[in-house]
Amino acid sequence: MAHKLITLLGGGSADSLAIRELQLLARDGVDVRLIADILSKAHLVMRRLGLDPNDTTAEEVYYALISAVATGQFMSLLEDTDYVLVDIDGDIISFNTVDAINNYHHQLPIAERSTAAAKKGLGWEITRRYSAHPRVSEQRVQQVAGRVSWPTAKPNFCHVSFGRPSIIAIGDIATEVMMTLGRDDAELTGGKLNRRLAISLGSKILAETANTQDAVGGAANASVAFAKLNVQPSLMSWIGDDGVGRLTLNYLRSNGIDMSGVSTKKHQRTNHHYVLRRGAERTIIANYQQYDYLWRDPACRPDWVYLSMISDDSWHLHESLADYLEKDTAIKLAFQPGPSHLKWGKQKLAKILKLTHVLILNFDEAMALSGRESRAIKPLLSELAELGPKLVVITDGPRGAFAYDGEKMYEVPSYPDPSRPLDRSGAGDAFAATLVAELAKGTVFDEALLRAPINSMSVIQEMGEQAGLLTTDEIQELLDHSPDDYQLKTL
Repeated sequence: MAHKLITLLGGGSADSLAIRELQLLARDGVDVRLIADILSKAHLVMRRLGLDPNDTTAEEVYYALISAVATGQFMSLLEDTDYVLVDIDGDIISFNTVDAINNYHHQLPIAERSTAAAKKGLGWEITRRYSAHPRVSEQRVQQVAGRVSWPTAKPNFCHVSFGRPSIIAIGDIATEVMMTLGRDDAELTGGKLNRRLAISLGSKILAETANTQDAVGGAANASVAFAKLNVQPSLMSWIGDDGVGRLTLNYLRSNGIDMSGVSTKKHQRTNHHYVLRRGAERTIIANYQQYDYLWRDPACRPDWVYLSMISDDSWHLHESLADYLEKDTAIKLAFQPGPSHLKWGKQKLAKILKLTHVLILNFDEAMALSGRESRAIKPLLSELAELGPKLVVITDGPRGAFAYDGEKMYEVPSYPDPSRPLDRSGAGDAFAATLVAELAKGTVFDEALLRAPINSMSVIQEMGEQAGLLTTDEIQELLDHSPDDYQLKTL
């Protein structure tokens, strides 16, 4: 029966070697019992669907499962089927709830069906059963499972919500310690474009305030924003197995973010930011770990991918992301470049940029990516659009933003601040996340552009990068009561 498990997992040589190694260690038919359990559960579901397990096609089973999701019958129907896949005349059909919902949500034809969640569940079930076997060392099973990327602990399957678009945010996250320095303890020097923060070396300075945020960074900030904006967020990121990492997981989960794509790295620390604030401005001292940035196809197929700041060591992940997007052209990419992306440059990023639906970056980043020296906005927008993105947005701090949809160029105003900004951290992430969330929900580009600055305005009125994030209704309320001159201008 080992060959049947190998087929269900996809027929890869690594899976084949792993199963045969475990089979030799146990020598008493663990695989036979597992296949029997899988068939028993699958046949029970088929009969409940009104199908004859001995006389049905893969297509009939697949669309019966789709219909069960559409009518809301799947919860009782697909109980304890996380690891159930069946080979029907060469077609592998998943009975995993997540796969079934994914297939319904995206209206996938049978040829493009999702089986990733069930394969993940089957990998865990194999690991679990052999780990419990008296003849097999649990440590050996863990080693084998690790080689083929089977879960070594009960997997957390991704969340799928009806009626809400899904966005997976990719990027580094960090815990942030933020300290506000008094004007007498920290001096600002230099000109407007080259300001420096000077403090006395060797002295003991008392911070006016000190705060810790469990998870920041472009991907984390966007994910928290998405959750408030009626979008289903998930995250692909990397953390250490330290206490800080556990706090990060708990915090993001508490905000409704699917964390099934987050990898916890043993014997490594979680990234840290140390932020020195003076007034509304800040300097960030970042400490990043070297993780193995391996791409894993999301168990839940997203509607959008949001790519943000990530380490220099992640280039292979970008290549895999590009391959993933080329295979599924219905998934849209939002790209908010970080320092590593700008370091790589437009030539190395050419494939990613051609696959980008919306490119969002600030003025300095736009200059760096394009290589232009002139700050003339129209040529800058045009040149960035020629790299491949369908939509280009350049933010310019308190001065607003500029955008290009391939036909029209827009000037986007800032939403008026109700009071003096408290902390400008996270304003760009709030703008980008709001714009992408609105586009994902089907809002037309010019209307989405008017909603994005409202969230930025709110964020800079609070301390930290996420405290001021608004819900969809709160943004709409402020938009409904916006000043008469809060309108887009055509360049």
